[in-house]
Amino acid sequence: MFEELPKYKTVWNALKDAKDIDSVCDIFMLKYEKPGTTTEAAKEARRKYAARYFDQFEMEEYVPGTEPVAPAKPKTKYVYTTTDRVLIRSGNGKDYPAIDRIGTKGSISLWVATSENGWYAIRMKDRVGWVSSEFAEIKEV
Repeated sequence: MFEELPKYKTVWNALKDAKDIDSVCDIFMLKYEKPGTTTEAAKEARRKYAARYFDQFEMEEYVPGTEPVAPAKPKTKYVYTTTDRVLIRSGNGKDYPAIDRIGTKGSISLWVATSENGWYAIRMKDRVGWVSSEFAEIKEV
């Protein structure tokens, strides 16, 4: 996009002069993409997506008039077991059946999500399993 957008001088200049992420979203949507639906609800949905990605990639605030900097590579989250013999369950609670187990303290699994009740979803070979935060912790690398 950084190669293509400068060719659209009006859009590029407007983006460089934008003061906040909401303005950038509106300019990109209305002046560059020009989708069929430009309702206020559609614009608000775009702004929410942009804010989420802005936070996810820990981007620094853009300074108007400067060249944009590519975001840093996002950190990957892993679940580390804090004890031996941790059960992996089919759902996020002790009422769900055990589908596997992790045998050694300090074992590492790729984190997928965290439920409201504190269970971690982890990536298994062909599915997702759940471990309790009582027996594991998340670390970012």
